[in-house]
Amino acid sequence: MNLDDVRRRQAEIKAELKSKRADLDAGRISAKSFGDFIDSAYAESQQLESLQYRFQKAGQVMGAQEAAFGGELETKAFRGEPKPPTPMDITPVQLQALEMAANARMPFQLEIGAKGGGVEQAWMAGITTKSAVFESNISGGLSGNLPAIQTPYAVGLGYEPTRIAALLPGASMPGPSAAWLSHTANTAEAAGVAEGGTKGDIGPTITENQVKPQKIAGLVSTSLEAWQDTSAYGEAALSSWLPQELTRSLINSESAFLLTATTGSSNSYGGPTNATFNGLLMQSGTLSRAVGSDTPLDAMNKAYIDVRTGSAYAEPDLVIMHPATWGALRREKSSFGTYILDQETGPLGLTADGSPASAGPAAEPNPFSIIKQGTPAVYGSLWGVKVAATTQCPAGTAIVMSVKAGGGIFWTRLGILLQFNPWGDAEWTTNTFSWRVEERVALSVPRPSALNIVTGLPAS
Repeated sequence: MNLDDVRRRQAEIKAELKSKRADLDAGRISAKSFGDFIDSAYAESQQLESLQYRFQKAGQVMGAQEAAFGGELETKAFRGEPKPPTPMDITPVQLQALEMAANARMPFQLEIGAKGGGVEQAWMAGITTKSAVFESNISGGLSGNLPAIQTPYAVGLGYEPTRIAALLPGASMPGPSAAWLSHTANTAEAAGVAEGGTKGDIGPTITENQVKPQKIAGLVSTSLEAWQDTSAYGEAALSSWLPQELTRSLINSESAFLLTATTGSSNSYGGPTNATFNGLLMQSGTLSRAVGSDTPLDAMNKAYIDVRTGSAYAEPDLVIMHPATWGALRREKSSFGTYILDQETGPLGLTADGSPASAGPAAEPNPFSIIKQGTPAVYGSLWGVKVAATTQCPAGTAIVMSVKAGGGIFWTRLGILLQFNPWGDAEWTTNTFSWRVEERVALSVPRPSALNIVTGLPAS
């Protein structure tokens, strides 16, 4: 979309508003329909005004640049312009602050400002400079000089938007670990007793369980030059963009731990090893079901019944599977060639992955052109149970679980902690800035039989 498109669409909205008003006056549409149109038109107009402002600002910058461009520009770069600063340009206030920092053995930073009034020398007469680089000849990069003109947009690294922790109940871990008691068996059950008879003891078996937090952490660094040169790049300013990307990496790893981590030294799913807890797919004592000769939909139905009739005696309330597997189940057809699940959703209500039908292309991309992590992950339902799709669950495998019966609890000992340090040993010697992010979390499955791992489902 360019500026002409924006103006054209603004004119169309005005015409549509006039037409809708006429329809309302003539009784062809209701007041509610007219109000809904007004709300929609207002929202779109706000977006168009924002786009128009951006296009106009960009045009002003490029217009000024192109007007000044004529091959090589005969600039007066050394006539009255600032001269290079020297240590003698330190102000008394800066000098005093530097002395105080040295006495206190504290890190300190100051920037010596440039002074105006440069004097032109004879050798300067032949020096010319070029116009800033145009979009048709963009050069530079983070390893060299950055472009002088840059859009305020940036594209972040894509990560799986479904956050597993958001699907589970959360609990705070007030100490170095969390423990709980489980009643796992009885030696006898309550029974009928004759008058005056001896009552039997059920002899409960009580076990103690414990889970310890797992630290998940990472670093990201940038040079002083990249920090400074991107400061006016809007979304692409590394000082604010990099810590966001680092935090997104942490959340992505967190979900991998919750699904496939193992306390052992090897992992059949390729997930984290030597963790302090086992992920949902690596729990011992869970139920399991292979598709075998059943159809995939029949196998899933039986997996639900397994949870209901097993020792958990629970109704499943969540299914986690790969989007490709969920898509394959949604494409299951009857002998007549019709989509089976379409009968549940109604005519034309069956979407590819269960997400709501698209209302059309977006007016503008999301910030950083990403789908935010923690975006609602439930895509429809299967046999009355909500389905969450994530690419971090192996294709062909589904987790049928009853969260309410103890299928999983997400523990937090230390929430996401983001720290910044420009004064570390390596940062000081290499002139870089560094961020650190970390958290200490854990997963417990109080009742493993509330989980049923289904394998052999379609993987594509």
